[in-house]
Amino acid sequence: MGVKSAMARGLSSGLQPGLVLLNTTSFSAVSSFSLPTNTFTSTYSNYKLLVTLDSKSASGNLNLRFRVAGTDNTTNNYWSSQGGINNSGVYANGTGSNPGTAATFTATWNTTGGFIDLGIYRVGYSAKPSFQGFHQQSFGTVQQYVGGILDDTIVADSLTITSSAGTITGSYSVYGYNK
Repeated sequence: MGVKSAMARGLSSGLQPGLVLLNTTSFSAVSSFSLPTNTFTSTYSNYKLLVTLDSKSASGNLNLRFRVAGTDNTTNNYWSSQGGINNSGVYANGTGSNPGTAATFTATWNTTGGFIDLGIYRVGYSAKPSFQGFHQQSFGTVQQYVGGILDDTIVADSLTITSSAGTITGSYSVYGYNK
């Protein structure tokens, strides 16, 4: 049998796609944005967050906090690191953080656009939530791999992205990975 008929059989037998779009939202000139409460549930084990930043009004870090019932977790238990290359092939901004009240997942983000692609893990049930992924500033100038964890057992149902300086404009989409 060809690939086409195998795919048709899979879809007709009730198989679901791997990623399910849960939410797409735009934001404009804000210092932070939060995913809706209960974005993360027991329906999915893991999630994908895609963010397109059209602009940032001032250079500064982007930070992440997990949320529970509409409130950011601000305990001093976030760990994160990032490292990557710039468009000249030079290692750029390899850093790690000591425990803090948010996970810094970008080094100083300049005032241009870019994108963020994060996997979100161990959320929607009692666990230590974490993330890992990739971001690219200026659509090609600096690329970094990032990762972090909240070393605190919570039932994270959402997250907040904040800018340490200025405002951000763009959009995000959240997907659930089917089990």
